[in-house]
Amino acid sequence: MLALDTRLAGASNIRKVLIGENSLVESLWPPAIKSLLGPGSLSNNGGAIHARLRKMMQPAFTPHAVHRYLPRITATTTAALSSWAASGGPISAYEVVNSLALKIAIRVIAGSRGHWTSEEGFGEVEHLVHDWLGGLFAWPVDLPWTRFGKACRARRQLNELVGEALAASRSDTKEDTVLEVMLAARDEAAAPPTQQELLDNVMTLLFAGHDTSATSMVCILEEMRKHPHRIPELQQEQAR
Repeated sequence: MLALDTRLAGASNIRKVLIGENSLVESLWPPAIKSLLGPGSLSNNGGAIHARLRKMMQPAFTPHAVHRYLPRITATTTAALSSWAASGGPISAYEVVNSLALKIAIRVIAGSRGHWTSEEGFGEVEHLVHDWLGGLFAWPVDLPWTRFGKACRARRQLNELVGEALAASRSDTKEDTVLEVMLAARDEAAAPPTQQELLDNVMTLLFAGHDTSATSMVCILEEMRKHPHRIPELQQEQAR
């Protein structure tokens, strides 16, 4: 009954729409994003399935869980800052911060498990993630020369890397990673997440986490540049 371009007016009508997701209205990703995130992604599901997935993923992001990731985040950031300082010249803030955010995301998710978490393997992974992200808003035609086709190929290769990390997480010693928490999660029927759900939600974390984090980090650096007298206050705040 309603056209694709429908406008609502009035606070009560807008309120109904905002609180009526998955009952009155449903939000959908564009086809390319939906395909590249996968059917088991938290972002691609609503209702009971969304609630189940969210409940199983939530323990990985409690304050207590995030606190356990801090040593790895700190070490990765310190190494990056040392590298930037040693470069001896100007650097592209967005490029290096984007790389740092991706590296942090991977190490928080997988720890040191798998080739993709190593310094040697990071360049390859960064290239794959770039190709994968490049197809998210492309026309969904899976041919070798299209952006979407390249993204699909990158997603398959990333699946292999994540799969290796999952296998290692099941057998190695504890490292306090997101993968460990997700593997230990159980739903109300005491069922663990499926392999497809694990793969899709690791990719969702990479999609939702590193690029937006990098943008925020660059904005913070710019504010610090404009207001250097505030830096000691930031240092004091972090030292508490």
